[in-house]
Amino acid sequence: MMLNTPSPIAALSSIEANPRLSNEQILQHLRRRICTLQLAPSTKLSEVKLARDYYVSRTPIRWVLNRLEMEGLVNTRHGAGSYVTDVNWQELRSIYHLRIDLYDTVIRLNHYTINDKDVAWLDAFQNTVVSSQWSSQSLSEAIMDLFEFSSTLIDDPYLTQFASQLYFNTTRFWWLLHSSKDALDTEQQSLETELAQLIAALKLGQTDIYFAIRKSYLMANYQKLQQLYQANWGLDKTTGPTNLMKMLDE
Repeated sequence: MMLNTPSPIAALSSIEANPRLSNEQILQHLRRRICTLQLAPSTKLSEVKLARDYYVSRTPIRWVLNRLEMEGLVNTRHGAGSYVTDVNWQELRSIYHLRIDLYDTVIRLNHYTINDKDVAWLDAFQNTVVSSQWSSQSLSEAIMDLFEFSSTLIDDPYLTQFASQLYFNTTRFWWLLHSSKDALDTEQQSLETELAQLIAALKLGQTDIYFAIRKSYLMANYQKLQQLYQANWGLDKTTGPTNLMKMLDE
């Protein structure tokens, strides 16, 4: 299924005008609020408030929270409620290595056939990226759009599901790479360069090349995070902050 043209995440106020959201739409919206730190780590997620926000009963909210817990974004504590999880640097390193290895599996096993709609979507996305002025939040959302589009190019649903679960556990660390205007500009330029290469791969009909490019940029961004962490806190587990919010606060 093709994605729509990328657009910023809808504000909760706009949901009031179109309150009939499916469970999947609520899941996607709430997931993005977590991944862009609109809902920060340790935030308590009230079923009653979320049901009111999304104009649904508590039953679909429980389903959504259960899915988010499976993805590692929410932790439900018996008798205490559901909370947004924090991001641990040591765990993040392991997840990044899994994501990199998973790309090798996708390259080897994927047999998806590129079509004209795929190329058209990525062309439109590239135009949006080049012509827009980005904030940290909007660029993070755009990068999520690209990941979700790329997931549609994988023909194995189990690989897609595993890749998504790993991705959403790492995406919140992107904020560390967008901490200044210069860093934000650098990330946008990197995205523009990657998109040009990805479009060329799609036009050749080569999904293996497409995902090899995605893997190379993932490895480059992981290296940036490693360098950022080492420059600010060192790699000594006993001295540096391990959680995302502590790192953002310093």
